[in-house]
Amino acid sequence: METLLCESKVINKNPKYRIIKYDSEYLMIDLASNWIVFFFPFINWLIPKTYVKITKNDYEKLNIVKPV
Repeated sequence: METLLCESKVINKNPKYRIIKYDSEYLMIDLASNWIVFFFPFINWLIPKTYVKITKNDYEKLNIVKPV
């Protein structure tokens, strides 16, 4: 049986941010915090990401993409 450490959600029409649910915390991660990422996407693995903790209420207000 596979154990997942976290869930990743995509915000509708907003590819810059991703929502991570880890335990009972919700984190909004800025995926493109640097303009160089648009020209060299693989450098994304080497650049530290910025994030912000959000509440469950804020998470529920977001327009999350539903899996098909």
